[in-house]
Amino acid sequence: MRRDMQSLAIGAALSVLAAACGGATPAATATPTAAAATPAPTTAAPLVKTNIRFSFRANGQYAPFYLGLEKGFYRDEGLDVTLQEGTGGTQVVQTVAAGQDFLVTPGLDIVVSAVAQGAAVKAVATLQAKTPAGIAVLSNSGITKPEQLAGKKIMTSPGGTSNTLLAPYLRAIGISPDSVTVLSVAGNAKIPGLLAKQADAVTVFGNDDFIAIQDQDAGAKFFAYGDKLDMYGIGMVVSDESIKTKPDVIKKLIRATIKAHRYSMDHPEEAVDAMFKALPSIAGTKASHVLRVKATMEFFKPTINANGCTGCMSDAVFKTMEDLLVQYGNLAKRATGMSAYYTNDLAR
Repeated sequence: MRRDMQSLAIGAALSVLAAACGGATPAATATPTAAAATPAPTTAAPLVKTNIRFSFRANGQYAPFYLGLEKGFYRDEGLDVTLQEGTGGTQVVQTVAAGQDFLVTPGLDIVVSAVAQGAAVKAVATLQAKTPAGIAVLSNSGITKPEQLAGKKIMTSPGGTSNTLLAPYLRAIGISPDSVTVLSVAGNAKIPGLLAKQADAVTVFGNDDFIAIQDQDAGAKFFAYGDKLDMYGIGMVVSDESIKTKPDVIKKLIRATIKAHRYSMDHPEEAVDAMFKALPSIAGTKASHVLRVKATMEFFKPTINANGCTGCMSDAVFKTMEDLLVQYGNLAKRATGMSAYYTNDLAR
């Protein structure tokens, strides 16, 4: 009996020792602690698809838009933007009014004319404080001042600001439009026509076509419409319907586009590289397009923080544009107020 009691005591001691060393299986299994809940993976909101259509073919003037794509400025706003070329300011205003394009970039004088004709569109930001359009002549033309254009042949192309402002400009410098012969040709035929002396002068943009002319004739002269006409250059234009239904998308487009332009002021070469990456077969050299960007930025700079915000517009300039088009152009109907032409609400 004593031996049995000793055996039991020894066995109990060994059991305690084994348990202390972790070798024993516990009599009861503890309920495992529940694992921490794993948060559900977040899914980024899909990008909003939209488009911007230029008035004409892509060139250095539009390089900041391509830089905006390359740098992700539009993507950061939640936008998937497609950039597209156009065939004239008048035409792209018609396509945006019809809902075929979301945003277009014509000269803002075209908006005044379009609204007078019933188009339900508005400018939502300006990208150029003055129009870069004007008239170019060759160095050997004998024309040294714009008043000498009377009696001359002027080549132009329909649909753009350089054409629509020709008559107002001529009248503003004291020349009757009837005193000149206007030759209407395709846009890509103007410079070859001038160089071949099929005309004495040609309507161009100082930040685009004129730079190409200077490549061929360094002494060519440019008579800027902006010296006589207080008019905005290109801006951002949408339909009235889009303003009602998609104001946030418009705000984001304006914000990203202005950011791209401000960046391009200090990095014109980078803007041109982005454009060539998107359009490797674009005509012209990188150097010539850098000159276009730099020239364009001179028209953009005065819009910075003007009228309360970058890109904001004024009643005064739109009233001047309306007056000039009534007085010198073919505008027969005035708007009841300048708010018919533009709004700053989405640029602020």
